[in-house]
Amino acid sequence: MSTESGKNGITFSGVMQSAGLLVLRVGVGLAMIYGHGWGKLMNFTDLYDRFPDPIGLGSGLSLGLVTFAEVFCAALLIVGLFSRVAVIPLIIDMAVAFFIVHGGQAFDQKEPSLLFLISFVTLLITGPGWYSLDNLRKRGKRKKKAALSSGATGAGSLTSAPIPEAYEIPSMPTSGSGSSGSSGSSAS
Repeated sequence: MSTESGKNGITFSGVMQSAGLLVLRVGVGLAMIYGHGWGKLMNFTDLYDRFPDPIGLGSGLSLGLVTFAEVFCAALLIVGLFSRVAVIPLIIDMAVAFFIVHGGQAFDQKEPSLLFLISFVTLLITGPGWYSLDNLRKRGKRKKKAALSSGATGAGSLTSAPIPEAYEIPSMPTSGSGSSGSSGSSAS
C-alpha cells in the first residue's frame, strides 16, 4: 500500500502535504509582508494619526497591531516558528478587514482579505508541517526526552530504543515490503 509508513513513520503523502503547507506558508507570508505590512512599517509615523480605526482602539494602536501582525507574525509564519500562535493575529486582522473595513464593499474589493483569512485558518488547523522551525524544536525536545529516559540500556524497555530521525524523507516503499525494523510487523 502506497500510504504505509516508511521506517521513520512518514508516508509519501505526508511529505507532499508538508511540502504544500510550506508553499502555502511562504506564499501567504511573503504576500502579506510585501503587499501589506512593509508599507505600513516604512510609513508608520506618517500613518499613525490617520490609520483607520474600525473597532475603536485608536488609530495608532490599530496601526501598531496590524503592522505587528502583517510583518512580525507573517515572518514567523514563513519560517514556521510558533506558527499556530503567530497566525492568530493574522486571522483577526483579515477578519476585521473582510467583515468590517471592506464589509459594505463589493465582493471583488474584499476578496483578497477573504483568501488570506481562509489560508490563515487552514494553517491554524493543520499547523506548519514538517518543513518548519516548529518541527525542528519538536524533534529537539523529543531527542532530549529520549536521551534522558534511556540513560541505561534496558533491553525490553520501550524508552531504551533511540527515537529515529522523525522526519527524514523515506525511500519509496516497494509493494508488499514493510519496515525493515525488528520491533514489529507492518500489517495488522
